[in-house]
Amino acid sequence: HHAMQLAPAPSMGMKDEQQAFDALLSEAGGMEFDAGMGIPSAIEGLDAASPHLQAAGRLLTHADIAQELKGRHAEVNTNQSRRQHLFWPDDNLWYVITIHEINPMAKTARIMYTTGETEELDLNEIVRESHMSLINLT
Repeated sequence: HHAMQLAPAPSMGMKDEQQAFDALLSEAGGMEFDAGMGIPSAIEGLDAASPHLQAAGRLLTHADIAQELKGRHAEVNTNQSRRQHLFWPDDNLWYVITIHEINPMAKTARIMYTTGETEELDLNEIVRESHMSLINLT
């Protein structure tokens, strides 16, 4: 396992804020998981979640919805629809995900987050809302 190149840490203010946030979360029911921010993702140099897109890519279009997407990495903004079953209801973050299964006929995809949780996405909605950025293949 090779060392990751990490960007220099932001000022201490962020860390205190983070601790306050963590304390708030533990009061809210012991969820230590802070929506993936600061947690490394499967892709070197990227966090599991970020308030903005981190990687070079392009937004998903209807033309992209094909089996070729299987295995691709993408960033998804899941501030939308039915996420109650997931760890974070409505956070407006971009998550680094892997596309595990794709159903071009139904326009659905099963994605996996860095945490290992999976979710079924309605790709019509994702395209309409511009909520997926396919990370450029390197």
